[in-house]
Amino acid sequence: LPAWSDVRYVPNLLKNMQQGSSQRRDSLQKMILLSRGADVAVWNTYFGQVLIGVIGTVKDPDPSVRELGLLCVKEMLSHQSFHFAEFVNITVTNILEGYRDENKDVAHAAEESFEQLVLSLNRFRCLEVLRPIIATEDGKVLQVSIRMLSKLVMRFSKEDLLPRVSELLPGLYEAFKHPNADVRKAVVFCLVDMYLVMGDDFSPYLAELSTSQLKLVTIYINRTAKIRTEQQTA
Repeated sequence: LPAWSDVRYVPNLLKNMQQGSSQRRDSLQKMILLSRGADVAVWNTYFGQVLIGVIGTVKDPDPSVRELGLLCVKEMLSHQSFHFAEFVNITVTNILEGYRDENKDVAHAAEESFEQLVLSLNRFRCLEVLRPIIATEDGKVLQVSIRMLSKLVMRFSKEDLLPRVSELLPGLYEAFKHPNADVRKAVVFCLVDMYLVMGDDFSPYLAELSTSQLKLVTIYINRTAKIRTEQQTA
């Protein structure tokens, strides 16, 4: 490994993240490489400081730095997920800040980081974080949070998901009334994924839907189930 990957060099990388844009980009690129292969001592010693420094770049005036910072968070989630237990809330808050960004590249990097988070961290903890977001957010953040919930529920068994459904559905059913068609579509796919995990045990929960909503969800359940059956038998 290069010299800057040594644990003794990390303070210099953190210091450079307070300098000009070129130094911040250089440090973030090295942090990405560190997350993939640094000695365990680097992360045992500096994980919290590195993460705070990296997520601080989400508000950087330079969009290329903001994008790189979010991609660095993604790599840390992918390769150093064990260390995130105490930092889930602050990580999600800053990822969502990036997703609100008007720069499309920054917003895309935030979505990639969000997806990595729900795939890498403790699924029960992620569920706790997503539930209030879906119940209170609006617009783009609401839509992406529902999409992330779809990915998350697929990590659950029926037995683990069933006791938690009643906590998730109020926010989802409220979002099903949203004026934005993309938000409503995200709800449909999320309900389909829940059904595919839970089967007929999920059917009673769908009784709260209107006739037209239930018809739409049922169509997509049947369509998705058919596609997956065909894929399994191919």
